[in-house]
Amino acid sequence: MVQYIARSKPYIAVEMLKCTFDEASEFCAMYIHALMSDRYSILHFETRQNQNFASGGGYQFPSANRLLHFLFADAKNAERLSVWEPIGSFLMTGPASPQLEENRIFLNRDMQDFRANEQWSHPWYVGIFLYDLMLSAALHQNVQWHMWVYDFRRFTEMLLAAHDPNAPTVDPVAEWLTIGHYLIYEMFSAMHRWIQDANDLPASQANIKLGNKKI
Repeated sequence: MVQYIARSKPYIAVEMLKCTFDEASEFCAMYIHALMSDRYSILHFETRQNQNFASGGGYQFPSANRLLHFLFADAKNAERLSVWEPIGSFLMTGPASPQLEENRIFLNRDMQDFRANEQWSHPWYVGIFLYDLMLSAALHQNVQWHMWVYDFRRFTEMLLAAHDPNAPTVDPVAEWLTIGHYLIYEMFSAMHRWIQDANDLPASQANIKLGNKKI
């Protein structure tokens, strides 16, 4: 049923998720998983259409992108529904996991036309960008929850573990040796923006106050 909704009536699910019911997070997880699985889904489409930055920092979430506007224009919705969980699971242990041989081979491929023609339909790039949207929204909206930002460390470790320096398509003189390297670069670029944005926010904002310097 959830797969049918995600494919044929995707915005009905958005209206359902506006309601509070006990199974909301579970339903959201199945819904996001179904959207991540389909490169032609509204999630992939809206993500590509949601690259504009807001004047005060972070991203704009235009109402035309109904799903992303609901989740991130008020980031409390993403927090309530634990949106990071199905995205992270899809990448690390689901169909996009680097532990699967076909995915490992693809991640060790040279870039070719990945940036121009493939990245917006690839679950890893889309997933990383969704984390960027989510964390940026939470940061600027003073959400006092980590939103599982440390998943980026886990993503990086998995991509590094999947790296094969002897893969036949690795280009040793390219800016990014492989698609996996490019994805790691995208994560660090996002984190750099978060740090810059945090420096520009009021020092009194609760979610940027450092409470503990211990790691």
